[in-house]
Amino acid sequence: MGQTSTEGNLDESTLALLIEMIDENNCLAKVFRRARDHYESVGSEFTIRLVQDKGKGNSTRTPSAEEVDEIISAELPNKDEDPVAYDLVIKHMIHGPCGLFNPKSPCMENNVCTKKYPRSNNDNTSIDKSGYVLYRQRRTDDTCTLKAGAVLDNTYVVPHNIKLLKKYEAHINVEWCNRTSAVKYLFKYITKGVDRATAVIEKGNSATSSGATGSGGSKEKVLRQRNEIQDYIEARYLSACESMWRTFAFHIHKRKPSVEKLILHLEGEHNITVKSTDNLGRVIHKPGIEKTMFTEWMVLCRRSAFARTLTYVQIPEYFVWNNSAKVWTERKKGKSIGRVVAVHPSAGDRYYLRVLINKIKGPRSYDELKTYNDVKYPDFKSVCHARGLLDNDVEWLESMSEGARTASPYQLRDMFVTFLNNCFVASPKGLWEHSWKSMSEDILHKRQRILGHANLELDDNTLEQYTLIEVEKLMRMQDRSLNDFKDMPKINPVFLKELGNSLWNHEMDYDVAEETLRHDKQYKLLNAEQLAIYESVLNSVDKKEGKFFFKSDNILYSQISNLENIDQAMIQANKKGLTHRFTPSKPVFFAFGHLLKLDIQHTFCVHTINTKI
Repeated sequence: MGQTSTEGNLDESTLALLIEMIDENNCLAKVFRRARDHYESVGSEFTIRLVQDKGKGNSTRTPSAEEVDEIISAELPNKDEDPVAYDLVIKHMIHGPCGLFNPKSPCMENNVCTKKYPRSNNDNTSIDKSGYVLYRQRRTDDTCTLKAGAVLDNTYVVPHNIKLLKKYEAHINVEWCNRTSAVKYLFKYITKGVDRATAVIEKGNSATSSGATGSGGSKEKVLRQRNEIQDYIEARYLSACESMWRTFAFHIHKRKPSVEKLILHLEGEHNITVKSTDNLGRVIHKPGIEKTMFTEWMVLCRRSAFARTLTYVQIPEYFVWNNSAKVWTERKKGKSIGRVVAVHPSAGDRYYLRVLINKIKGPRSYDELKTYNDVKYPDFKSVCHARGLLDNDVEWLESMSEGARTASPYQLRDMFVTFLNNCFVASPKGLWEHSWKSMSEDILHKRQRILGHANLELDDNTLEQYTLIEVEKLMRMQDRSLNDFKDMPKINPVFLKELGNSLWNHEMDYDVAEETLRHDKQYKLLNAEQLAIYESVLNSVDKKEGKFFFKSDNILYSQISNLENIDQAMIQANKKGLTHRFTPSKPVFFAFGHLLKLDIQHTFCVHTINTKI
């Protein structure tokens, strides 16, 4: 063996012998070493760079068309100049065929490609006012290709990077991201689970009938009915590269830095996990059962002056939570960040507790959190008001901004409706103007799908109107309306017809078979008087008499749901005179454009289609 050098490093000859020994005994060592050296090299096969505006320091700017073209291509390469790239694009980066070439393609919906292919021809790459890139896809006659019997040109090419394509020889769609907030749409792919594939089992769709023969002696073919649902199965898909990766126990994912999930709860209301076989009496009296990460944070603040200079979310950067001992200890190595669990505004005082701990440093007890200027308040909401945390809708604005970074547009609209209905919003209009664009991110895509127009564009005014409609739908599901808020923008009358149609579709969204089964079961429970009333209601509907019936009997409410099976619309008025539909959990507030202001305690109204009310 060789000797070590004066610097303490291993002698080169010794290192060479070790490598030779490993190569002789492990056939994979050489391959993996080469792969490692390749990826750790400083080669410039592919480089990602931020394009900066030199006049504005480090701030990034929108790239020019030429800069986008350097990285992303949406055209067929020249076959003579780069035949390898040409073959790879044809093999991996051609969409479809779909449309007229293949109307049954999975991407087709209502005879329109949901992926917006074929794209329109563009002589130059351009960036629209929204920041979206329209890639260069020039019209050409000499670079077409034949795929599955279809002649496809540049308009079917998926945007890609040539260097990545050559390196991995796989389908890699490369797009220019117009804003960093778009990264939130990657979150859902993390939780979608493992790769899956839909497989089909071919059964053969024809059979020969042994008893049927024609005059020529040929047998007649009898077609079998095919059950597509039974033919297709969804299965776990394990690719070759994934199987190899898992065989060698390589890391599937990595998170850096680690994230500490910080729980919070009201005093004495923390969760306790028990088994079905546990004795509840013993569990309750178990030593330390009252200790949680949240309560021990306040204990930490009592004994550590430094901890009192930190908010709850900053604690994991300097302290480590020991779950077995239930104690915070000083961090000696590693790095971690804290994230407080999300709390919906409808959670009441727990939500306002979260507001406080994000602002207040080093509280030593729940009472200290409730105290401000030597005054102890009864709940956390009152403290938030006293501290001015809810003035000028600061908290609602911050919550919407925080949600916009991770939540879907539908979730943001639901949060907005929750704020209006359950919280004191000083300026609904101000909250709307601050947040409506983040709530509208899926509107354009929805309109494109509904209208079958892949290249549809909407101006800001139209986009805002459609967003108002989506919010109004959520409001009406809670027996409220945007009209209840005077300074909120109003829906243009031109769009009201579409709102009415969507509400009617919501009313008709039920399972006929399920409703029929429920009706038959409850019909047997009616007594003689109830049965007489039930028959009177049905006779009135059949004869289109448009009568009103008044009866305080809950069992009849659900029984009248049978009318929905013959396409009737129903509303029910509760004790306050607000209109609802009969089926559970689906109100039809303002179903006929106005309220029925009734003073009767229990009423219901049956209204048939094409009759006046």
